[in-house]
Amino acid sequence: MSDATVSRLGQVNVTGAVDALFLEVWSGEVLEAFNKKQTTADKHLVRTIANGKSAQFPILGTVGSAFHVAGTELSFQQVKHAKRSIAIDGLLVAPIFLDVLDEAQNHYDVRAPYQEQQGQTLANDWDQRVLRSFIIASRTATHPNTALPGGRRVTSATMGTSSSVLKSSIYTAAQYLDENNVEKDNRYVWVAPAQFYLLLADGEFINRDFAGEGSKARANVPFASDLQVIKSNNLPRAVDTSNTDLPSDLRADYSANIAIVGHKSAAGTVKLIGMTTEGAYDINRQGWIMVSKYAQGTNYLRPDAAVELATA
Repeated sequence: MSDATVSRLGQVNVTGAVDALFLEVWSGEVLEAFNKKQTTADKHLVRTIANGKSAQFPILGTVGSAFHVAGTELSFQQVKHAKRSIAIDGLLVAPIFLDVLDEAQNHYDVRAPYQEQQGQTLANDWDQRVLRSFIIASRTATHPNTALPGGRRVTSATMGTSSSVLKSSIYTAAQYLDENNVEKDNRYVWVAPAQFYLLLADGEFINRDFAGEGSKARANVPFASDLQVIKSNNLPRAVDTSNTDLPSDLRADYSANIAIVGHKSAAGTVKLIGMTTEGAYDINRQGWIMVSKYAQGTNYLRPDAAVELATA
């Protein structure tokens, strides 16, 4: 009787490594979890570079106008130019090792939860860095381009517990962006769940009787004073003044932060290596090594396009 022909589930076109497809499944699951957890990826400027350690973002000043006096020469103005350079922070990794015997003896699946957590931890870290960048932009008094204004902080001791104070502060932030001629599109306000439900319970930004949007029944507050409302657990609330994992200009005290209002152009990310997952079987250690990673840098760009709401 001849040997049976084995259908190898992980082999590509019946050739090559018998586990080649398994890594693709793992990688896809991690990427899906990463994308689901993200709230800032498409809400700030992202630039991909092929090589190098940093990238520059140009910042142009404004152009004025004046009436021409007949018979006189035109008076030409200078447009101020500046730049912000964002450096790659390093290689952020989420490594996991699965012992082959432990996995064989275990009575429940751990790979799916591990995949979910790998994607979530990388997404959360990026989200937090972007939101820190928005906050630092709002705290920057001198714009990189001195023709433009700095950021703005709105403070109140009851910011986090009073819906009326929170609403008033959001209106103030939106007004500040208007006064700085910040584009109407791509404006956001990130709030923690506690502040989101303050706005939901208050209902002013829903107000369907006056052509408002949203629903208390579905816990939906899509906009607040023309700002897209985003509920997030990633708003920084810690004292990061000594956090050496952050670039020096993002190390700050975030403990008073309640919310951040900003336009997409207020922060930027430079990507060198996008989110990827690698895996290999380690014969020496008798187990699977799975590593999810990316190499990128995030920092602020435009102070005039960001407003922090804080308790102090």
